[in-house]
Amino acid sequence: MHHFCLGNFTREILYQFSAIPTLKKIIKPIDVSKIRVQMDIPFSVEYVLDPRSEEHFLVEQKDNLGIIKIKKPIIGPTTEIIRLHINTKSRTQTLLAHNIALIQVDVSKFYF
Repeated sequence: MHHFCLGNFTREILYQFSAIPTLKKIIKPIDVSKIRVQMDIPFSVEYVLDPRSEEHFLVEQKDNLGIIKIKKPIIGPTTEIIRLHINTKSRTQTLLAHNIALIQVDVSKFYF
């Protein structure tokens, strides 16, 4: 007999990849990636950056759109994996679904 969770289903798996140059300084945060959750009212979404990703990145939320931005220079060559938690909630703020987006950012050793 196999047991499974009725709420455990995967509808899609998306991969996002970004390549950026080494930046000497960042005056204001720069967009790296955008994620939009498709849902109808009365549901809401909350984007939360994993603490491991907070040193160099931040997430800005506009309705159902999450915009990941780089806020602090990263010296390349290196690869950063951004972990973004996506929480879908009911009208009463009950958590209905939790997903994690992994976004790979390759930082070049070259300055532009």
